[in-house]
Amino acid sequence: MEDNGNDYSKILKIEPGIWSEIHATIQKNLDFFYNKKSMHLNQYIMSKFTSNYDLIPRTPFPITRFFVTMLSTFYSNSTRLTSMSEGQALEGLSEVSLRLALNVFQNRRFLNEASFIRIITGPELEFENIKETDIVYNFNFTKICIRKEQLEDETSIFEYYEFKNNKWWRIEFTAKDFYLAPYENMLEMTSEQKASMKATTPVSWKALPIIPFFANLDKYAYPSVFVAFDEVFNTLIAFGLAGAPMSLLVKIYVKNNSINKNKAKYQAFGDLLTLLELDKDDDAGKVDTGDITSLKNFFAVFEASLAWLGRMVGISVNVVSSQMNETRKSGSSKFVDNGSAEIFRSSYLSEFDEFEYRLFKACKALQPKMKDFKFQPIDKSNSKLLSDSDSFTDRLITEVRNMMTPYEEAIAKKYNVPLKDAKVIAGNIQKQFESYFPNGYNDGNSQKPQEESGTGAFGLKKGYLNDKNAKNIVEDD
Repeated sequence: MEDNGNDYSKILKIEPGIWSEIHATIQKNLDFFYNKKSMHLNQYIMSKFTSNYDLIPRTPFPITRFFVTMLSTFYSNSTRLTSMSEGQALEGLSEVSLRLALNVFQNRRFLNEASFIRIITGPELEFENIKETDIVYNFNFTKICIRKEQLEDETSIFEYYEFKNNKWWRIEFTAKDFYLAPYENMLEMTSEQKASMKATTPVSWKALPIIPFFANLDKYAYPSVFVAFDEVFNTLIAFGLAGAPMSLLVKIYVKNNSINKNKAKYQAFGDLLTLLELDKDDDAGKVDTGDITSLKNFFAVFEASLAWLGRMVGISVNVVSSQMNETRKSGSSKFVDNGSAEIFRSSYLSEFDEFEYRLFKACKALQPKMKDFKFQPIDKSNSKLLSDSDSFTDRLITEVRNMMTPYEEAIAKKYNVPLKDAKVIAGNIQKQFESYFPNGYNDGNSQKPQEESGTGAFGLKKGYLNDKNAKNIVEDD
């Protein structure tokens, strides 16, 4: 969407004309993420190329899902979620629900640049993701409406939240779409309006249970850069594959030259093929059927662009180029190439930390059991995902030996456990080491000092040359 020319977001208030365009963008992003993009690719190819439209093969490579998944590593299985409550009891919150919601949440943030988590109150706080097409709001995020449930009669149950008089107020109502609600006076609806919309009485809340994450100043979803790349390059590959048969079948050979005498048969080959005649003694192996250079060129451009886009958005070149020629680069070259990716990745950390702060602040307000909870950012330093297991372990060993990382912290990262469990694991490792190697461990490379021998050359007994014992004494060689 283009800006409105006055440096303000378009969503100053809830209007259908604005949100229909935003929701259409979100839906396209989601279609590409879930690889439901045949319709979009067909429309794109048809709008750009009308000739031989039906002959072009569709090859929906999951490019969008690949990039979004590779970026979304902050709340993966390698994240130490327990680090947020290290040394303190975490009560009144379902960690399983939080982990599952955060995983989808990070995908949507990188896909749409806007993502939302809803806190469900109860004996334990539960968490769920809000589909971005099921929410509308104003720029200040003081009026929010979400679709809670779709009913069989094509109406929906909506939840509306508004901040007024230093309190959050919640109303539930039923309607066919978002835009039938009178957002200008939702808290002062007439009795007729309440009856027609089955609206509930406004109830005050201590905090807003919807936590947003906006990655841009406009605070709404953008067309995904991954979708744009996906659309263009899937089309390019389709054209490369469409041209491959022409390269392979560019020449047809026949040994019966009578075909030239039959004009109808000759014309049946069309203008795409070159007809070659072979004499009866000629070997068919001499015929060149093409080297599919065009297809090779398409894939070369595709791979280079894939690696380039990965660096531009903060994905390690080791990940992007895992199946490409760049895996043959030296370790130092990869280190240089990964520099920009690491900078991008580190820039995301503060954004996610700020989101977590707002999330747990709301949890404390909505859950009395968490009143004494002291916020700590979730440990997202899961570099284990960006390298193979052996490289990750070697790096931890090096950091511990160089006194850059405490041993117990390295254990916690290796096994994805809290520090208190890492201490137990470290103690068990120490006990096992002592039981298996009571005299210490020798890896075979270190030189074991030789014990002092009691004899000298030829097996003669050693002794000391002194005043009292000077007979039958031999010296060492």
